[in-house]
Amino acid sequence: MHLYLLMEEGSGHIEVKKIKGKLYAYYTVNKWDKRTKKEIKKSKYMGKVKDGRIIQKDFVLPEKSLQYGDIALLMDLNKDLVIKILRGFTKYKTEIIVLAFIISLYGSPLAFSKYYYKRTFLSYIWPRVRLNEENIPGILKELSSERNLYESMTVIEENMLLMHIEISINVQTLNKNSASPVIIDILIDALTLKVINVKHMAGVNDSVGQFIDLCDRIARNNGVIIPEGKYYNKKNLKILLDGKRNFIMEIEEAQLPKIKKMLKIDKLLLKREYNELLKHDLYYTKYSSGNIFYYFFYDKILNGREIVEANANVKIVLSNLDINQNLIYQAINIRNFLYKKLLYSRYRIYNDSIYLKNNMSVDGYLILNSIALEMYLLLYRYSDFIYPYRSKYIDTLLLELSGVDLFLIKNHLYLPKITKNIDKKLNSINKDINIKDFESLMLYRKM
Repeated sequence: MHLYLLMEEGSGHIEVKKIKGKLYAYYTVNKWDKRTKKEIKKSKYMGKVKDGRIIQKDFVLPEKSLQYGDIALLMDLNKDLVIKILRGFTKYKTEIIVLAFIISLYGSPLAFSKYYYKRTFLSYIWPRVRLNEENIPGILKELSSERNLYESMTVIEENMLLMHIEISINVQTLNKNSASPVIIDILIDALTLKVINVKHMAGVNDSVGQFIDLCDRIARNNGVIIPEGKYYNKKNLKILLDGKRNFIMEIEEAQLPKIKKMLKIDKLLLKREYNELLKHDLYYTKYSSGNIFYYFFYDKILNGREIVEANANVKIVLSNLDINQNLIYQAINIRNFLYKKLLYSRYRIYNDSIYLKNNMSVDGYLILNSIALEMYLLLYRYSDFIYPYRSKYIDTLLLELSGVDLFLIKNHLYLPKITKNIDKKLNSINKDINIKDFESLMLYRKM
């Protein structure tokens, strides 16, 4: 289509060059370079010249667009995990990876996973993934029957800070009329946020002993137990202390008057301390009674005051560990973060209950979701601390990245320019992230 006449335009001009006997037009602007103190010429190609007119460059509509940015970020962070699954599992290995990415990013029920698969870059890497509803039970069964592969994916090392985090959820299976309470034990390394292992037990009661038994199935005497505050009573504290189990337990603020009375505290005074993880000040104090330490936190800044009297909005944490308060605070925040993450999945669990027909399918479902959780948590591996503002920051970035598409044009993939703003945010997670290199992700097809 003829769009331009050869004429001066604005502050620049159109320049015609003869290259190998053919004429080409460039829009040229002379700009002043402050560094060299000279004018420099910048040119932009406009098109071929024919009969004294410029013919605009061909514009080709993409045959297909694939959602790419958010998938690429998680794939870049989880290269080692993806390779372990591809080399370890057998029949449904690509299905396991695809489902884990979809759950991690979109929180999608399994029945809707095929929709997300088709619209994302995952369908280009693995074009023959079987995500029909009739295949889902088989995928869950493989995960459960090959649990030994999952359990050996991460080896417990001496330098890990292990935490057994207890979460209670309700799971409704087809062979039961009502939802069944289930305890989930997530064994996690607090330093790298790697999910080491996960197991479940149906039929929850109010004794912490059941959770301890579940912990023993995963790694006996390894790590710190972090149970729900509902276990706070004399009986359960005795079980923990008699068993010489390290524990950290946040309890409800409503218990504050009783604890103050027991510790013979008239006024709860908290001193301002610098929190190395949060990178800002935190009000904190600690008392002890017998073998138990009581940590009190108040995380609001009050005009730089050194000491505050706190009677509300106080975090109360019990532990038999006399350690740095920053580690105690980090432990309860990780637990609360994971708890909220799982609570947000209640809708998905309800929809997926049609696949949870027996104990084996529940086990496979739990493993699938723990892989998805680890994929998501790696977004925080390079963060100093998990806190609400950081969580919102990560989720906002993922939303922005979901708008970055790859375009398929004449059987070739093209990635539009990544904005400087997104680049800056990616660097804040990890400077080694490179989502522009989509060719390296294509290598997974050959594994």
